[in-house]
Formats: sequence, C-alpha cells, structure tokens
Amino acid sequence: MFGNDFPVYPSPSEQSAADDAQKQKLDDADKKITIFLFHNSIPFSAAKSMYLHVEFYISKLSDQFTNAGKKQMSCAELGRRNMTVHALP
Repeated sequence: MFGNDFPVYPSPSEQSAADDAQKQKLDDADKKITIFLFHNSIPFSAAKSMYLHVEFYISKLSDQFTNAGKKQMSCAELGRRNMTVHALP
C-alpha cells in the first residue's frame, strides 16, 4: 500500500564513480608500463611498437570472447527453438 511504485535506478554519481575507478586502473597500468620501459632503456619507437602490438592482440582476444559468447548463446537459442518446435503437435 505504501510501497514505492517507481522503479529504482542507480544514481548517476555511482556510475561515474565506477567509470572513474576503471579509468584509474587504466592510468595505473599505463604508468607501470611506462616505468618498465624507462628503467629497461627501451627506445620510444620500439616501446610504441610493442605497446601497439599488445593492444592489437588484446582487442582480438576480447573479440574472440565476445564472438564465443554470441555463438554459445545462439546454440542455446537454437536448442530452445528446436524443443519448442518438437513440443508442438
């Protein structure tokens, strides 16, 4: 009777805090990579090349995981459709 009839959504400040935390993690990772390259005296051109290669392979891996998830979901959906079709007379 006195319940809340309106849906509860997270506040925008909570989302920005999560985004800030993710950005901070990425900044920290970039700093660690920079320190490693500096302390090991790796030339900038080689360092940039290595960084771009790693970034490329990480994006490819994330694409593979995303596509694998889609494939798995589509197989599950196909199974449900087959069961639904067989259930009908």
